[in-house]
Amino acid sequence: GDAQKAIEGYQQALKLDPNNAKTYYNLALAQDRIADVNGEIASLQRSVALDSKFSEARNQLGMLYLKQGKNREAEEQFLAGLKGDPQCAECQNNLGVLYGQINEPDKAANMFRQALENSPGYTQARVNLALIEAGRNDLTGARQDLETALKKEPKNAKALTALGMVQSRSKDPAAISTFREVTALEPGNPEAHLNLGIALADQQNRDAALVEFSK
Repeated sequence: GDAQKAIEGYQQALKLDPNNAKTYYNLALAQDRIADVNGEIASLQRSVALDSKFSEARNQLGMLYLKQGKNREAEEQFLAGLKGDPQCAECQNNLGVLYGQINEPDKAANMFRQALENSPGYTQARVNLALIEAGRNDLTGARQDLETALKKEPKNAKALTALGMVQSRSKDPAAISTFREVTALEPGNPEAHLNLGIALADQQNRDAALVEFSK
């Protein structure tokens, strides 16, 4: 739990073994804990320079670039990660997220499906696929995927939120109970109360909706 001491330990290790790609990767993860983004990127760049097929480091570097809006650089890292490990489900999922953000839903859905082939229990990839399906108005497919995800992780707030949104679009009053579950899991999440308020308003329960909007 002491990221700063972990960083110091990895830095000492690198003085003894300066060409260890895994140690640079571990250093980057510790730097991530203290939000040292520049240091983390530098460590990951050094890691992949030492081992170009290190898929975990490529994926982590790609996620950082994605957060910075550097889509081309992020795509390069995810693809390089898949070259090192063609079954890297996280690389496939994150590549799907990137394609979704740049409005290429077919490519995004393909990546999420590949991630699920390699890791059938990968809940976030299934949720991401469901969101693409919902965007295409395939509400039945989206609901099936979300229900599958929730069988594995019944308390997954992201999956419950997505299910509630699909239920709302289907005019299903069950959206209210689904969003109530989310607010119970994350009582301090403003978006959860907003979603519940909208679902209540859709069912003409305006007083209860105002309570949630106020929260």
